[in-house]
Amino acid sequence: MLTLMFLLVSGSLASSQSVWTLLEEMSSQEKENSMIEILLGEGATSQEILLKEEIENLWNEGEYAASICLFPILGEMTGDGIMEIVVQWKEPIVTPQPDWGTDALVS
Repeated sequence: MLTLMFLLVSGSLASSQSVWTLLEEMSSQEKENSMIEILLGEGATSQEILLKEEIENLWNEGEYAASICLFPILGEMTGDGIMEIVVQWKEPIVTPQPDWGTDALVS
């Protein structure tokens, strides 16, 4: 199975836009076609790691709303820490036909 990954968002949790906002805005089809991995900063605690794993598992099992509801809790726990969300497409998303041939959406 060919899978493509891209970094969805990286940034400080203190910014005005939450790093998980783009996950919320995905269509149902995009959510069903995706798997996520959350990358935390080096100083992540064991509690933060357990919660991020729970969020990943919920999302990857199709419980998107439950997963998104836990992101603010993780954000509060990590404070000004850095959170990156990596999205992996189960089936590559083919882009419209470019001049040079078939291509797949990476970001």
